[in-house]
Amino acid sequence: MINKSAIEIIDENRSARIERFALGLNKADWKVIEEIENILLTFNLDFETLLKKIRETPVFQQRLDKCLFEFEDIKLLDDNSIKLLLGKTDTTVLTKALKRASVDLLDRIFCNLSERAADMLKEDMEFAGPLTLEEVEDAQAEVVKEVMNLHRDGKITIR
Repeated sequence: MINKSAIEIIDENRSARIERFALGLNKADWKVIEEIENILLTFNLDFETLLKKIRETPVFQQRLDKCLFEFEDIKLLDDNSIKLLLGKTDTTVLTKALKRASVDLLDRIFCNLSERAADMLKEDMEFAGPLTLEEVEDAQAEVVKEVMNLHRDGKITIR
C-alpha cells in the first residue's frame, strides 16, 4: 500500500511544476494548446484532472485566462456583455484598469455608460493621479477575472 503522504508529496510536486510552467505561457493560442498537451502527457493526467489542478493553482488559472482573453479584448464583447461587466466591476478597479487602455476600448466603455456615468468615470480617471504599471495591470487582471467569471456562469459570450 502506498503511503498517503507520499501521494500528497507527488501532487504538491506536480502542482509546483505546473505553476512554474504557467509562468512561461504566451498569448499564442496554438502554443498554449501544445503546452497543455505537453502537461497532460508529461504528468499522465486526463483533461478533468488538469482542469481540477488549474482551479487549485490560482497562478496557472490567471495565466491561462490571460492567454485566452486579455483586457483589451473587452472591446470585442457585445454591448450587453460590456454593460453587464461594467455593472459587476468596482468603479475604483475600473478607473485604474482604464488608465492605460487604448482609445478604441475607452470608446467602447464610454458608449456603454450613460452620459453622466461616462463623465464621472472620465473625471475619476483624470483625478486618480499617476499609477504604476503593476497597479494598472493588477486592476486589469481583476476585470479580466470578472469577464471569465461571467463567461463561466454563462452570462456573457466571448468571441
